[in-house]
Amino acid sequence: MSRLENHNKKVARKRLLTTFILIGIVIIFFFNSGIALLIDGSVAISRFLGGNKTDDAAQSAPEFGVVEIDEIPTATNSAAIIVSGRAHNMDIVYAYVNGDKRDEIEVDKDGTFTTEIDSLTPGENEVYVAGTTSNKKEKKETSSYTVTYANDKPTVEISEPFDGLRTPRNEIKVSGTVKSGSGTVVRINGSPAVVGQGGVFSSFVKLNEGENTITVTVSDNAGNTDEKTLKVIYEK
Repeated sequence: MSRLENHNKKVARKRLLTTFILIGIVIIFFFNSGIALLIDGSVAISRFLGGNKTDDAAQSAPEFGVVEIDEIPTATNSAAIIVSGRAHNMDIVYAYVNGDKRDEIEVDKDGTFTTEIDSLTPGENEVYVAGTTSNKKEKKETSSYTVTYANDKPTVEISEPFDGLRTPRNEIKVSGTVKSGSGTVVRINGSPAVVGQGGVFSSFVKLNEGENTITVTVSDNAGNTDEKTLKVIYEK
């Protein structure tokens, strides 16, 4: 083999080795940086394309109105209640009681509204509001709320002890009868007493030496109250 052939083979081996080294460097770079670049590029393209579609959909989608009522009482001793709330993309709000339209309210610039609904009927009343756009093309209603108007004052009668009783005992039984609607609470000197069937209640009260004031108060969930007071004298 001539010197020229040996030289050509050495050059070919060097070129082959250089080629393998370059391929290895490319592979290492690809795994270290190339995949990350491909992923970042794909995410950016996806966001760009998806963002355009989302913006187009948002611009073409109709803006629906929303109307909501703030918390209102479940029971009241007044024939009128205040109803307030918020209305989005609504211009006028109508208040309904038991299916009858009672009031028409213009929504304020900040999207809120307030009105007083009067002439509630004794017992349960179904209250809700409905909002409409100025062109009457859209209408939204809130859920219906039950408001109990209790206009009858509860009454309490004490059967024992009688007013002015003198006793040698340091504890006495207080009992009586209450007449009222739902949600009745009886308190004797501030402490709750159990109300049984027929509105009968009873509880024991500790006495201090000398004159003691016993106060029985009854209230319902509408805020109506009645009260009776008597004196009991504890003598050892």
